[in-house]
Amino acid sequence: MKKKTTKLLLIVLTIPLIGSVLLVLVSSLIFSPQYVFRTIVNGNSDVMDYKVFPERVIQKSSHPLLPIQIG
Repeated sequence: MKKKTTKLLLIVLTIPLIGSVLLVLVSSLIFSPQYVFRTIVNGNSDVMDYKVFPERVIQKSSHPLLPIQIG
């Protein structure tokens, strides 16, 4: 009885694992591997992404482009 339970447990755990690996492989063929990796690690995009990704300060221009005046 113990062998049957172990074998059933192994099958129940192996099938989702194989399915997950196949899903990641197919997704990597459709999308870029970098995109798939970031989606797995960070989840879907939302307003809290500023906590995950690096930021940089953009300096203001000393010579801004002036708007064109018509007329």
